[in-house]
Amino acid sequence: MTFVFKRLTLVAILLVVVSACRVAEPRGNSMGQDYLEREFKCTETPLPVEVDPGFGLIKQAVRQNWGNENRKSARIVLTGDSTIALFAGPRLQAYLPGLDVANRGIGGDTSGGLLARLDTDVVALHPSTVVIVIGGNDILQGRCMRTVLANTTSIFKTLKESLPGVRIIMVSIPPVVSWKANSITPYYNRKLEYLTRDEGIEYLDLWPALSDSDKPQLKEEFYFRLPGGKVDQVHFNDKGYETFGRLLQPLLSR
Repeated sequence: MTFVFKRLTLVAILLVVVSACRVAEPRGNSMGQDYLEREFKCTETPLPVEVDPGFGLIKQAVRQNWGNENRKSARIVLTGDSTIALFAGPRLQAYLPGLDVANRGIGGDTSGGLLARLDTDVVALHPSTVVIVIGGNDILQGRCMRTVLANTTSIFKTLKESLPGVRIIMVSIPPVVSWKANSITPYYNRKLEYLTRDEGIEYLDLWPALSDSDKPQLKEEFYFRLPGGKVDQVHFNDKGYETFGRLLQPLLSR
């Protein structure tokens, strides 16, 4: 890969991450959609990010970077949105050491976006285990929960049909700082857990380890701090990834 392309790829990745980040704001300006608002109507149509040409170019750049790894296989593939995309590089080496892992997460991705790229980005590596974190951006953007669950079911089906005997670990949408997301994701996660039971999929719930015992949100010790004393509303810090890795590693080491 040329130096110029590496720089462009890095910029693309940063744009994805920055576009997904929001600072903590007063309650009325919290990031996401309020599913409990009387006038709220969820959407079943494609989300803007799924049809945005600019985001499509960013995804293409990220995926081209993967292509330059010249990787043909991986025992374990991590895939999904920014929660898993940021579990890469030094974090992957530190918190999931000694494992044959390929990260195929893209910040800002949705259940529909992952379903569309599943064959090329995941199945092509012939993994025996796939770890998925997806659905958070769908909920933040107001997608109907039944549609997110239907897309997730299709993801499971595609993986099972394309990779006979594959082990799938579905991770819950984690707690965040935004109260709008936190007000609905526990309910969604319960439905997701029921779905995994029906589909014979392993389920990893991040809420007991990452959430505050006194209120339904991310523990303050896991806040991702931004300049100026502000915090990212939807991502957690290195300590959060250390906790995530501690929960995930025993499952992947079997």
